[in-house]
Amino acid sequence: MDTHVARYERVTAGFRYLNQAQPGVMKGFGRQHREALTEGPLTHKDKELMALAISVVQRCGDWVSLQAHDAAHAGASEVVVAEAVAGAILMGGGPAAVYGPQGRDADAEFAAAGEAVTK
Repeated sequence: MDTHVARYERVTAGFRYLNQAQPGVMKGFGRQHREALTEGPLTHKDKELMALAISVVQRCGDWVSLQAHDAAHAGASEVVVAEAVAGAILMGGGPAAVYGPQGRDADAEFAAAGEAVTK
């Protein structure tokens, strides 16, 4: 079974490969990623939750895993993740309702792996 932890590890391994194979592209992507998540009027945690919600609406299971991991590390609790997923379901309808629980499942997996921060 493909777990969220396994998805996270697969995606980050792919990023490491691309960093070697296409360093210019990935340097630009990395910079864009860091800049987009830099704290401003919205907190870093809020931005991670937005990215999680968008990944649910886009129905990207691998990105759900990645963003759930990053949201947990930014301090998002299970109840906060659930609220972000509720917003995604509002905007994404039925398909988001199917992908939405993956955010909670991923949060639970990372918590069990000792990687979640509950606030």
